[in-house]
Amino acid sequence: MIARLAIALGLVLLTSSCWWPAPNRAVTPSEVIENIHLWNGKTVTVAGWLGTCSGYDCHIFSQKADMEIVEARNYESRAWFESMDRGLSVGSTDAFDAAALQLQHKFVRIKGRVNNRCTSWFGKRTCTDRAPDLEPIGIEAANPLKGL
Repeated sequence: MIARLAIALGLVLLTSSCWWPAPNRAVTPSEVIENIHLWNGKTVTVAGWLGTCSGYDCHIFSQKADMEIVEARNYESRAWFESMDRGLSVGSTDAFDAAALQLQHKFVRIKGRVNNRCTSWFGKRTCTDRAPDLEPIGIEAANPLKGL
């Protein structure tokens, strides 16, 4: 009986992203992280603070303070790790990186497709170096007071 219940629950979780709609409004990076499995494959607009975006690194943060802590590059501090965990990794394309170059360290809106490939069902991130949690389609500057 328990095995059947576990299988049924697993099927519900696996198929839930097929019918769970993504919001029609801009969302925060934190919201995407919280809903990454439900929104997998959906296109969303994410508003937040863009860190350095080149090579193996590109994150968008809900809070400016998290972006600043990560940008300070104190890799061994607990604050750095905690801030990185709150950031949403943005995948890489040459066109996106070129467009993002002038918008680094600013409040932006990124339109992209959510990808849960690098996040386990228990919320643990399994990829390093620029995971494609958000596969970018476009980026634009935004006002932090009116960004969401």
